[in-house]
Amino acid sequence: MEKDAALVERLLDAFGRRDADALAGMVADDFLFEPLSTEAAERHAYRGSEGMRSYLDDVAETWRQFDVRVGAVQEVDGHVLVTGRIYARARQSSLVADDPVAFAWKVVDGRARWGKVFLSEGAARQAIDAA
Repeated sequence: MEKDAALVERLLDAFGRRDADALAGMVADDFLFEPLSTEAAERHAYRGSEGMRSYLDDVAETWRQFDVRVGAVQEVDGHVLVTGRIYARARQSSLVADDPVAFAWKVVDGRARWGKVFLSEGAARQAIDAA
C-alpha cells in the first residue's frame, strides 16, 4: 500500500480510538478538516492538531456513538480517497445516522494537510478533480 494511503488509514484508526495525541502527530500545522454538518450539529472547519482535538470533543458531545467503517482506500491524483459508512446515535435526540461516506485527503511530507467528508464517492472524486 502506498505511504499516503497508509497514513490516512492510521489517522482514521486513531480517530476511531479517539486518540487525540496520535491524530496530532499525523496532521500538518496548517491542516484543515471539513466535516459534514448534520441535523444533530452544525460543523465548521477545524485547523491543525488543536482543531482535531476540538473536533473529537465536539463529536463526543454530540454523539453517544460514532463509528466510521472504512471500505476502500485508494490513492487518486495525489490525494487519498476513502469510502465507507458512518453509524452514529445522537446524545440529545433519537437521531440515528447510518449512511455511506467518502473522504478526500491530501497528504504532504508524511502528514495530512487537508481532509473533507462527503456524502458520496462521486462528490469526493469531484473535489479531488477540482484540486
